[in-house]
Amino acid sequence: DAGILLSIAIPTWNRATLLEKALKNVGEQAGLFKNEIEIIISNNDSSDNTMQVMNEFTIAYPNLIIKTYHQESNTGYYGNFKKVRELSIGKYFWLLSDNEYLKNNAISIIINLIRKQQNVGVFYINNKIDPQINTEIKFEEAKKYFDSENAYQITLISSAIMLNNKQYDDEITTRYNNNLFMGFLYLINALRVKNKICTINSNLFSSEPAFVSFDVFAAWTFHILNCVNYMLEIELLNTYTKEKFISGYLKTNVKNHIIAFRKGIKTRENTYTLNDLRTLIENHYKHNKTYNKKVRPYLFSHFIIFYLFIFATKSKKAIAKVFFSKL
Repeated sequence: DAGILLSIAIPTWNRATLLEKALKNVGEQAGLFKNEIEIIISNNDSSDNTMQVMNEFTIAYPNLIIKTYHQESNTGYYGNFKKVRELSIGKYFWLLSDNEYLKNNAISIIINLIRKQQNVGVFYINNKIDPQINTEIKFEEAKKYFDSENAYQITLISSAIMLNNKQYDDEITTRYNNNLFMGFLYLINALRVKNKICTINSNLFSSEPAFVSFDVFAAWTFHILNCVNYMLEIELLNTYTKEKFISGYLKTNVKNHIIAFRKGIKTRENTYTLNDLRTLIENHYKHNKTYNKKVRPYLFSHFIIFYLFIFATKSKKAIAKVFFSKL
């Protein structure tokens, strides 16, 4: 249907309670744009009452375009994501997690932007701002957008509404099978078709705390580096902006995951010993200046020194907060 502007896709697994809340949230907003939106839900062979929640949703919103799919076996995150992508036919594609909830006007803002700005490859929601600030819109060429250490934030794929162009899907599926940033690879290829990014500076969604079920250290080493090298290959990045991009996620995501690991907070897929982790990260980043200066001390320091680093960082932030509050 050429009239469908937006496919909202929600892959899910064993989170029936969270899913029920997320679907109600989307359904109430989508009703205002029922002929321009489709909602796609794929159940990854859940053992809870996810199927019941999905069926009740389709009954509760009979006027919406809703597609549901039930995997016969658990296909992993990538397999379930791949299915909702295949089923989508909207001009733009928005992948949401089953634990994410849109603010009241989120869909309205997105649809109205799509109606006016169909020359955009990606609409990116910069959700990390003061919710009291009014919505601000900014347009940039993709290469300019990626000339920033904050550009890595667009890898949070639920923050990005991308052109639903599937021209390169088979290529990246073959080259990067099971890459945990497959959604980001789709986004990269959307920008190959239309290289403009629209940043929406607005607090449009929130996430319910949920257990991380994928290997975060594999994701932020060879998975993300495969994506970065692909961006370099298609000239979305150059050698200078590549280093900026990597520096951005090293001193935020990678450092924070290392800190959590050393504090004993482990994800379901995390079976590393400290030496395993040191080897993995060192193999990928040992020549990176940001890694050696900002990250490596947290990974290789003695246990006592590690906690001194944490204390010193918190103290600096507290002092800076007091200082700037008095300016």
